[in-house]
Amino acid sequence: MSNDEKRKRSFKNFFKTAQLTSNYHKKLIYVGFIFMSAINIYFIYLVQQLSKRVTTILADDPESVIYIFSAIKKILLVCSAGFFIFFIFMVLFILIIQFKVAGPTKAILKFIYELKNGNYDYVRPLRFGDELGSIMDSLIDLQKDMKKKSTK
Repeated sequence: MSNDEKRKRSFKNFFKTAQLTSNYHKKLIYVGFIFMSAINIYFIYLVQQLSKRVTTILADDPESVIYIFSAIKKILLVCSAGFFIFFIFMVLFILIIQFKVAGPTKAILKFIYELKNGNYDYVRPLRFGDELGSIMDSLIDLQKDMKKKSTK
């Protein structure tokens, strides 16, 4: 199988299974930041267009113009803050997913690799409360059974 075929297959499998590594979460963060920035820039553009129209319509009433501009600035500030708070929560969620799922997944894969190579004394406990702890517990039971069978 050529490298291109492997790359296409692994990219296709990424959408079928949850393969989270540090590269994927970094890409998600970058894409999220670019998306949020583009929305924010477009929102600023719309506010500028609205400001121009308000100025031309209410040119003879400066108090109304000042009030409308202050209201527009408040709306812009609240929306921008909301976008960035959402972005921060997205980053935190991605990091938590990586910590709770990808870390234990790597530990389990390393454990399986050691079992496959016949190292039945390898110990790799997961952190308390990890999402995949029950799988690791089953693998540790399997390791004990395999160790017993290999010594017979």
